Amino acid sequence: MRKIINMSNRLKSRTIIFIVLGFAVISAYGQENLFKNHGFEFVSKGIPQNCISPDYWSGIISQDKEIFRSGKASAKLLAKEKSGKHWGRFMQPLTVKIIPGAMYRFSMWVKGEGEFVLGVLQYAPANPGVSNYKYFWQEKPVVLTNEWREISYEFTIDNPDINRITPVAEVRGENAVVFMDDQSFGRFTKDGVELNTSTGHFMSYPGGEYELVFKLAEQKQSAEKRDIGMMIISPGDWKDSVEVKIDDNGVGRHVGVFPPDAQPGSWRFVGFVKDTGAVAEVLCELVDQSTYDEMDATAKKIRVKTPMHILYIGDSLTDYLRGNNYVDKVNFWLSKYNEKVSFRNAGVGGDLITRVLSRLNGIDGGPSAYRQAMYKGLFEPKPDLIFILLGHNDTLLRIKDGKEILAVSPEVQEDTYRKTLTLLKEKTGAEIVLVSATSSVYEICKQSNDKRVASGGTYFLFGKPEVMENFNRVLKKLADELNIDYIDVYQPMKDYPNKPSLFSPADGVHLSEKGNRIIAIELLKYLADK
Repeated sequence: MRKIINMSNRLKSRTIIFIVLGFAVISAYGQENLFKNHGFEFVSKGIPQNCISPDYWSGIISQDKEIFRSGKASAKLLAKEKSGKHWGRFMQPLTVKIIPGAMYRFSMWVKGEGEFVLGVLQYAPANPGVSNYKYFWQEKPVVLTNEWREISYEFTIDNPDINRITPVAEVRGENAVVFMDDQSFGRFTKDGVELNTSTGHFMSYPGGEYELVFKLAEQKQSAEKRDIGMMIISPGDWKDSVEVKIDDNGVGRHVGVFPPDAQPGSWRFVGFVKDTGAVAEVLCELVDQSTYDEMDATAKKIRVKTPMHILYIGDSLTDYLRGNNYVDKVNFWLSKYNEKVSFRNAGVGGDLITRVLSRLNGIDGGPSAYRQAMYKGLFEPKPDLIFILLGHNDTLLRIKDGKEILAVSPEVQEDTYRKTLTLLKEKTGAEIVLVSATSSVYEICKQSNDKRVASGGTYFLFGKPEVMENFNRVLKKLADELNIDYIDVYQPMKDYPNKPSLFSPADGVHLSEKGNRIIAIELLKYLADK
């Protein structure tokens, strides 16, 4: 692993003072259980979904419907003999945001015979000839009994090179078997300590100055003064660590300047309080100075005279890359010259307009919709401005009776948008802006679908240009009829000189950081012209 190197001569720090701010990092990251199949209720070919035991491991993982703690089933892991030992192991790949200095807890309820242990695989970027993963286990195995008991493994990610972790569990001993239920995995903090930050995102350029503000809050005043560490991670390999002292109020700021030859891209500034799990992360997109100056000039034209709360409704293009997506970029520029702006990112991965309406109806006591909790407190405070950006899931094409069919037909799209707009207007009185669906890299979308179909998979085709454009025509028609504003982001992305750079090369639909920036620019231009 590459060691953290001292970059103090290149990244010049000035003074470190701290000031009080009033918002919590818990709201930014949440305490959600990352296991979707937490009760092992869902199976695929008799095996609990997302539970994997490679052939080079040992043991048999299965679902059991006779022994369980809650729900209707549990997972059963049976030890088998391999290489002279009796053991069984399985893993559960998760999408986990890795934050250096953060603490994570992996827990589950278990009963059975033999010994049992929880752990994680920690992965770093691959290097030729060097293993890029390492096992970390509980200090001592647990002796299983016939009574349900909860066991937990708590750990901290200290190595900034770690980019992925995977929970693993292992049963040991001849005839050993373990039944597992009600598992959870998530981040937590100890001792009532919180570390907060003034902003989750900012933009700058090589040679540009920056200022980061933190606040340390504790439910109980500790006997000893705590220090805050800050890790600086560039898009490339260089890293820096800064130890800072806090004042008697536990507050302060860090001021620095990017090196003139700093690498453009996504930079991370991670503040942490050692041995507590309290962290606060700030993300920065470093761009060339001309791009920065262009966005800055646009932002200077925007003046917010009264407090304004903005609500963003969208799908995964709004939900993904939180802390570094178009919502965060717009907020940075608005807040740079206006002190009265706040926002709520209500993007939900997988959404289409029909799901949005169902979830809105669920707020007022209607049937609970898909991921209803994502709209909890949606109108608190009431928004003054609402942006709606959808389209890729609505225009998904499937095959039925040999013909392509849309996930949401133009007729349903128009009717559902009308109902959604009416409901939002009645509930909030806010100004509503329809944002066109984005463009995509159709060649990647089609290749992915063709490959899936050729291997016997289901036909799912995203991003077909004529379908996307028809979706946008319906939006434009509604905007004209209802006298609401419409922002076209489709054409600027379609015409962008290096269009593929705006999207994920994995699917051609989800936005890269540059793609998020392009949308942010279009929204800022709209606000500047208001």
